[in-house]
Amino acid sequence: MTQDRYLAIHNLSLLQRQAGVEPDVAELVKSFGQLLVDSGKELEFDRLPFTEGSPEQQRFLFLQNKNPDVDSRFLAMLAAYSERMAERGYAPVVSRENLAELLGYDLQHLLSIAAKNSRFYRAIELRRKNGSFRRVYSPREPIRSIQSWILKNILNAYRPHEAAHGFCRNRSIVSNAAQHAGNSVLIALDIADFFPSITQQKVRKAFEKLGYTYSVAMVLANLCTRSGFLPQGAPTSPALSNLVCENLDRRLSGLARSRGFTYSRYADDMAFSSNDGRLNTLIPFLREIIQQEGFQVRPEKTRISRGSGRMMVTGVVVNDRPNLPRSHVRKLRAAVHRLKQNGPEAVILESRRTKDADVRNVLAGHLGFLAMVNPAGGKRLALALRSEKTSSTLESG
Repeated sequence: MTQDRYLAIHNLSLLQRQAGVEPDVAELVKSFGQLLVDSGKELEFDRLPFTEGSPEQQRFLFLQNKNPDVDSRFLAMLAAYSERMAERGYAPVVSRENLAELLGYDLQHLLSIAAKNSRFYRAIELRRKNGSFRRVYSPREPIRSIQSWILKNILNAYRPHEAAHGFCRNRSIVSNAAQHAGNSVLIALDIADFFPSITQQKVRKAFEKLGYTYSVAMVLANLCTRSGFLPQGAPTSPALSNLVCENLDRRLSGLARSRGFTYSRYADDMAFSSNDGRLNTLIPFLREIIQQEGFQVRPEKTRISRGSGRMMVTGVVVNDRPNLPRSHVRKLRAAVHRLKQNGPEAVILESRRTKDADVRNVLAGHLGFLAMVNPAGGKRLALALRSEKTSSTLESG
């Protein structure tokens, strides 16, 4: 057909359409072919016979017993497709009806929920540090339970690109910042309206990239978006944002390798660093790639820092090694001292906890974060706080 196997998949779709193949079947053939190409396997659709006792054979026999009148070759492809998805950790979903069954809904009811998704969210205004407000959307039932199923059975198996550090298991703002420690030039770019920039179409394509058919991906995308966009506050949105940004991360990481600089991203915060003083000349190219991927840079938040001053990535100082700003460490040291000398009433710390929260617990939280960034410095202050707690317990006893 062609040497380009991805083009072969496209041509296969056209041939099926011209031959009048049923749309659901044609979609499944295309998705299965895509899985084979992504895995580096041959485009082979006649799967019979399966190896005796293999997972594919067991799934095929189950399908054959359940659908004795269906062409065995199609059932074999269905079994192979389902097994490939399961191997990747994604719930095998072969049709919209199958998705509705897995979620415990009648198909028309599920499609109605997906079509009216905006009705199932509660808007919440959260105050930022600068006094402005950020709007998030908390999903209500039944969308909340549906999204929890999608997160557990599909998205939790996805492993983001190595450049992504936000919303990732075993990665954090510290691992994000550590990539840039010791470099002499740092550029920080901020994506404007990050979550609202991720459209339903992008989310649908992301689910297709995982291996789902167009029609299944469309329903999944509608169940995970609100009014055509990814809502900040939904349990599925963090993982989907990384999935949508995978190509952006791949392109920027490729440019970083070719030009000798370091790139990382934590949600909408992007950092680029190098020991080459001409790094800032790449900003137009970086912006162009970001725009090509459907995002816009917030100009007023673009920062260029050099080693002669303080360089920060996601709130962490990276001039030499990851650390918190000295002013913040001094405040914590003073807070521990005041607590030991004058008691909790003398300590005032910024916290998202309620006003009546125990100041010792608030301070312990701050010191825990310090220990995560700077283990040695955090440990010293934590020991001092622990000795204060011990003495307070003895006095009260």
